[in-house]
Amino acid sequence: MHSIVIIFACLIGYISALKCYQGSANTSYALTGVATDCYEPNAITCIKQYDSYSKFASRSCSTSNCVLNGQVVKDSVCVNVSAYQQNCCCYTDGCNSAPPSTVLTFSLAAVISVSALAFFLKI
Repeated sequence: MHSIVIIFACLIGYISALKCYQGSANTSYALTGVATDCYEPNAITCIKQYDSYSKFASRSCSTSNCVLNGQVVKDSVCVNVSAYQQNCCCYTDGCNSAPPSTVLTFSLAAVISVSALAFFLKI
């Protein structure tokens, strides 16, 4: 009976492991492969570092929360750290696959939607 409990506990950990794209690649080519289980037992986010000058992206798992302006955020976020470099962080399986422009477009659409909602609620 004891071994069944251990096996079940291991399966729960395996099933709930975060899956992220991992590795580095030239973004001029389509992303290949699939998101894989994070080896870090406490991984909670997927991250991507993108350099638009070199067209190079590095993807990995992280044990840190997503942060914007020094504050932990619950949603996906991308931050421009220089004229060419962008760092993105997200919480769901395979979320670090999208090109930065897609994430940025979504973020911009969300900001516009919230601004419009705030404007109309004041009227």
